[in-house]
Amino acid sequence: FSDKLKKDYSFLFKNKNIFDEIIDKIYRMESLEEVMDILTKGLMEISKEISIKSNDSSIKRIVKYVETNYYKDLKLETLAEIFNYNSAYLGKIFKNYTEVSFNTYLDKKRIEEGKKLLIEKNLKVYEVCELIGYKNIDYFHSKFKKYVGVSPLNYKKQKEVIK
Repeated sequence: FSDKLKKDYSFLFKNKNIFDEIIDKIYRMESLEEVMDILTKGLMEISKEISIKSNDSSIKRIVKYVETNYYKDLKLETLAEIFNYNSAYLGKIFKNYTEVSFNTYLDKKRIEEGKKLLIEKNLKVYEVCELIGYKNIDYFHSKFKKYVGVSPLNYKKQKEVIK
């Protein structure tokens, strides 16, 4: 059992050997109640460490999913369902990991991709709007202006002058 834990959760044993500490404490206990208390506390600590590492790995997969599927109709609730999370909790860990809310992250990703498409593919604003996942051109326009400082068309014109 100890070897399996050490193999599967080696990150728990980098700085301290939690498992060995628990066993040492158990040998010093005089009652079953004390042993149960040590086991409970030790397993809670191990569970917490595993949860932190698992969430970190999961959130990386979720961010990667958003990065590659930004043009789809993405909602936090949908991601929560796909990745088996409560949507409120997912929103919290997403913000902790990316330092912005899910919607802000998605908007920024879409706008960055929109900027590329406006310049590199020489597409019309409405075409870019559709390709990056916005259904409403006015909404795209307002988000673009919010994050870039100019309208999509003015951005495109500015970049064409620079070329």
